[in-house]
Amino acid sequence: MRLNKRGQFYLLAAVVIITIIVGFASVNNMLQRNVDFRLSDTGDELDFESAQVLEFGVGEYDTEEELDELIAHFTTTYEGFVGDDKKIIFIIGDSSSLEYMSVGQMCCIREENNGGNPNCYPECSIEAYSYDDVVIGIIRAGGSAVDISELAKIDVVIKKNDDDEITVKLKDQEYVFDINPGENFYFVISQTVGGEEHVVRN
Repeated sequence: MRLNKRGQFYLLAAVVIITIIVGFASVNNMLQRNVDFRLSDTGDELDFESAQVLEFGVGEYDTEEELDELIAHFTTTYEGFVGDDKKIIFIIGDSSSLEYMSVGQMCCIREENNGGNPNCYPECSIEAYSYDDVVIGIIRAGGSAVDISELAKIDVVIKKNDDDEITVKLKDQEYVFDINPGENFYFVISQTVGGEEHVVRN
């Protein structure tokens, strides 16, 4: 009788160990499949939140400077929220300057970016940019050093395709957006996972 109970114990222990191993394997597999869903969720969330911020800003602020400050605060905060593994381009503004631009002409919002290029239109009412960590200093103590960095705004080139359509470029890939009257807020989110590039846009 004792041999029977001992056999049952070993059988039960083997079943428990196999269940644990199968559980770990399925959780690992599920985590790998959820990468695309998390990127898609980030896109859905940014789409919703940006609409709320624009609606609030247009309704509450009287000046363009106040709205620009609100959008800048939102985009820098959101960039920090999504993490270092994702790259976001924000496309923000209205279509008012597009009627003065030629097809193929590029927006050069900051004077230092146009460098006298005749293909640059300097007074765009729409801009595209991303953020990146830029090292602004180094602290050295003993034999080690620590970089001090801050989030810097990096301009992305906008090219006019036709009266209400623009193109922006991210990692050698061009994305086309229709620009509507009034304030526009578009984005492209990129993430590299396992050597593959995943992109979400609105």
